[in-house]
Amino acid sequence: LPPHLTGTQVRQARQAKSWSQQELARRVGKSQQWVALIEQDKRTMQLQDQVTLRTLLDLTPKSPEP
Repeated sequence: LPPHLTGTQVRQARQAKSWSQQELARRVGKSQQWVALIEQDKRTMQLQDQVTLRTLLDLTPKSPEP
């Protein structure tokens, strides 16, 4: 299981894509408030939300080289 995704990682990855919180929220199917709380580590992410955010923000853990 990949390590827990932090709010800071989410915020930095979102900003790297030049997305607003509203844009990320739209893509995830959540509210802008949800994104804000996640980024402030004030809300716990469900595993499925972490998977979705990792995929959208290109934060998928790299596979070990063979």
